[in-house]
Amino acid sequence: MTSAVQKERSILAGILFLHLLSHLYGITDPPNGYHTWRESDTAAVAEAFYRESKNIFEPRTHQRKDKIGITGMEFPVYNYITGLLYHVFGFRHLVPRLLSVFIGISGLWGIYKLSKLYLHGKGALLAVYLTACSPLFFFYTRKIQPDIIILTATVWALYFFIKAEMQNSNKYLIFSLTLLVLAALIKPIALAVGWPMIAYLFHHRFRGKLSNVVKPKYILFLIISVVIPLSWNIYARYLSVKYDLQIYYLGGDQIQYWLNTNWVDFFKKVYRTWLFEIFLGIPISIGLIVGVLYLRKIEKPITLFLWWVFGCYLMFFVVSDHMSNHHDYYGLMVIPPFMVLSAYYLQHLLTSGKKILSIFTMLILFSAAVYIWPRINQRYDDYSEKDFVATRKLIDKYIPKNTRVTVEDSTPAIQLYRVGRFGWRFPKNVDAELLLEQHREGAQYAIFFGHQSPLAILREQMDIVYHGSQITICKFKID
Repeated sequence: MTSAVQKERSILAGILFLHLLSHLYGITDPPNGYHTWRESDTAAVAEAFYRESKNIFEPRTHQRKDKIGITGMEFPVYNYITGLLYHVFGFRHLVPRLLSVFIGISGLWGIYKLSKLYLHGKGALLAVYLTACSPLFFFYTRKIQPDIIILTATVWALYFFIKAEMQNSNKYLIFSLTLLVLAALIKPIALAVGWPMIAYLFHHRFRGKLSNVVKPKYILFLIISVVIPLSWNIYARYLSVKYDLQIYYLGGDQIQYWLNTNWVDFFKKVYRTWLFEIFLGIPISIGLIVGVLYLRKIEKPITLFLWWVFGCYLMFFVVSDHMSNHHDYYGLMVIPPFMVLSAYYLQHLLTSGKKILSIFTMLILFSAAVYIWPRINQRYDDYSEKDFVATRKLIDKYIPKNTRVTVEDSTPAIQLYRVGRFGWRFPKNVDAELLLEQHREGAQYAIFFGHQSPLAILREQMDIVYHGSQITICKFKID
């Protein structure tokens, strides 16, 4: 190993270590902050794998009302791994958060390996550094959510696909297919990485000869990568119908889906706001624009990453209803190609031989790291593991295990997970009839949060068994 290679690997290790170190803040926190409901969803299914059943084909949720909780959802590989790790390390939120961090680190390593095939000099290190500075990437590499798997799996899938073609290796092709299927099982939009794969075959591997692209192994690759995720989607729908519990969106009438889209918000968030503020961050976006204006060209091999960006934005259009609101984690998969392109242009600025451009680029790189925290700081809150444990201990004291409850919650999943019980939820301004209906279906306790007085709702039908400043527990006393 040459000293140059050793130095580069040391720098890479340093970036990955700093990424790990920067994510230790709040690493033990329960679901909190932005997308608490999505984290709670994920954590609830993981807890069910830990406490109830290890059958990955029957995921269970806390939002089960009077059912057994089995429901159709995205392939729960993240939840399942978390549940297994709970058996080793105990039930603590440190486990899934560290899992996300290390999946993110694996993604950074994959970006390095992929970039090395296309970028010269220190370009691959630059791509890794820029990706680590993406506000969206930084935020979701510590969240209790499976979406970081999609980014990491698609990066490695593309890398192994290209290596398979370079070395004519079926082993690498199988690796690529496996990772692509895994990502698409979580969210089918991961198939966007198929665009750079096709572009590589058509433009770089076979020089535009379509007959060479349409080979049995590529057709089989395409069929498997589509059929297995589609089969899981069909099975998930079957579970939702069989167990009469439809919690997760599994697709539907696409025309109606598009009709429901807020197109103004969609174009604002996908093509204006998110690009500059969350995918890349403003400093990197400025650097990318200046680099494009300076170079005014792109080497043909690098167009592979343009096709990748195109594929991602095509998928954003397909899921436009989600992309027009708060589901920004759908955008994670576009970060790697954007950052490789940014590294390509910023590297040219650094090596342009012009002092002003070199200074400008160094300022961009410094600002990219500084920009992360102010951009995402408001996404966190102060709900800690201590608060979570205290809430569960309180509930365990007053409500027996395996007792169905209904909780005050404006979101689908947060409070049922926090109290560690199964059942229903009701809005803040609930009326008596809804609570009585939930009681008739099986709810034995009602849990109120904040300062709402349950006596004003069901004075004669409930007894208060606990009343505190933040939580009130009531027991239904009618049969």
